[in-house]
Amino acid sequence: MPIAMISGGRHGLWPHRPAVLALALAGLWFGACLPEAPDTLGEPPNLSGVWQGSITEDNIPPTTGTLSLTASHQSTSIYGAFTAVFPASSIVNSGTFTGILNDTQSAGTFSMDPSDTRFCPLHATISVLGWRIVGTYASFQNSVCISGTQTGSLDINKQ
Repeated sequence: MPIAMISGGRHGLWPHRPAVLALALAGLWFGACLPEAPDTLGEPPNLSGVWQGSITEDNIPPTTGTLSLTASHQSTSIYGAFTAVFPASSIVNSGTFTGILNDTQSAGTFSMDPSDTRFCPLHATISVLGWRIVGTYASFQNSVCISGTQTGSLDINKQ
């Protein structure tokens, strides 16, 4: 290859060097005129409404069902009603839930208290990803419930 082509001579790698340089400078100038990005991410989403998705118990084998929440959201509090349906075992579990979110409302915890006392209450740790909530849960045995200790995960979307 001739030296003129390697060094970018008349027919080298950058034959249009002045035009490329002009476009780059114009892009920098126009970019400097754009408004600055805001310092915050804006208001977190309102979590009130109906949420639906999956709930999976870490049994052997794992059991997946449908989880529905009807939620109310005020400040860092979230509460409402839930229904979990596990078709494979014909189990329907419903009741109320209450929870608290962190200041940015991107994570939190909530407790699900079944109406049927044969089912143990659940405590969940969640992450809020816009209009999606994912998390893990563990039930705890008390003197009344007979379902025993269970763990699992949930993945629900706002409807």
